[in-house]
Amino acid sequence: LLIAERYIKIGEEKKAIKHLDDLEKSNDPDILGKAKFLRYSILKQKFFSKNVSLEEKEYLRHQMKAVLEESYKSMIDVKELEKEYKEALSMEFQDLAYKIAIKILNINPSNIYWLKENYKLAIMLKDYDNAIRFLQKLVILDKENSFNYNKEIVNVYKAKKDFYGLSNHLEYLYKTDSANKYYWAKELLNLYSYQKQYNKAISLLEQLYETDTKNKDLWLKQLTDLYLYQKQYEKALNIYLTQLDMEKNPLKRKEYFKKAVEIALWSKNLELAKNIISKYYNEFLNDREMMKFVLKSSLATGDPKFAYKIALDIKQRVIE
Repeated sequence: LLIAERYIKIGEEKKAIKHLDDLEKSNDPDILGKAKFLRYSILKQKFFSKNVSLEEKEYLRHQMKAVLEESYKSMIDVKELEKEYKEALSMEFQDLAYKIAIKILNINPSNIYWLKENYKLAIMLKDYDNAIRFLQKLVILDKENSFNYNKEIVNVYKAKKDFYGLSNHLEYLYKTDSANKYYWAKELLNLYSYQKQYNKAISLLEQLYETDTKNKDLWLKQLTDLYLYQKQYEKALNIYLTQLDMEKNPLKRKEYFKKAVEIALWSKNLELAKNIISKYYNEFLNDREMMKFVLKSSLATGDPKFAYKIALDIKQRVIE
C-alpha cells in the first residue's frame, strides 16, 4: 500500500495501478478496501486535472463512485471509513455517503455525532422511517436535547403524512413529557383540528380546562368555540355560567355575561336568555355599552313585556 501510495504521489500512475491490481487480489478486506480507495484517488486526480471534457468528467465521476462504493464495502477501519464519508459528501454522492454513515453507525451504534449525520442524510434522501429511528435513539442518548429531537420527529411524521403515527407520538409525549406537556397539547389540538377529529379535540380541551389553571382562559375560549362549532350550545353555556358565578374580576364577569346571553339567544333558548339577563344585568348598568347590549338582548328575546321592564329600569338608571 505504501509503495502504491508513493507511486501516486510522484505521478507514476501506471506503476501505481499495476501495484493496486495485485493488492486488490488480497483476501484481507482492509487491504482490499484501502487499495480501492487509492484507485479512487487516482481517478479523482484525473477528474480535477486540466483539459478534461465534460463528457470525460461524467465518466470519471461514475467510475469514482463505483470504486468508492467497492472500497467502503471492504473497509472495516472506522477512521478510513470517515475519510471515505467525507469524500462521498465532497463529490455529492449523498446516497453513497449515507451507506457509509450507516456502516460507521453500525460499528458505533451509540455515537451521537453519527446518529445526527445519518439523520441529516435520511431526511435529504427522504428515508423517513429511518430518520425517525435515528431521532428516537438520540432522544434516549442525548437527553439534554430530547425536546428538540421530539419536535423533529413530529416534523418527519408530518413530512411523510403519517398522521396515525403522528397522533400516537404526540399522545405519548403529552402523557410522558411533563415539562413540555402544554406544547404537545397544542400540537395535538392542531392535528385533531386538521383531521376534523372534533370529539378528540373536545375531550383534550376539557382535560386542559380542568387541570391547567395557568392557561384556563385560553382553553376556555378554545373549548367553547369548539362547542359552538359543533352546536353543543348547552355545554358552552354551562361553562360561561359556571365561570360567571365564580369570577370576581369585573371585566371578565362582563365578558362571561355577554357570552352566556349571546349563546342562549343563538340557540333559541329564549327563556334562559331572559333568566340570565334578569339575574345579572343590574351589576352592568353603570356601563353605557353594556346598557345598550342588555336592551338589545332583551328585545331579541321576543318578549315585549320583558324588554319594556328592562328598558324602564335602564331609563331610571340614566335619569339617576
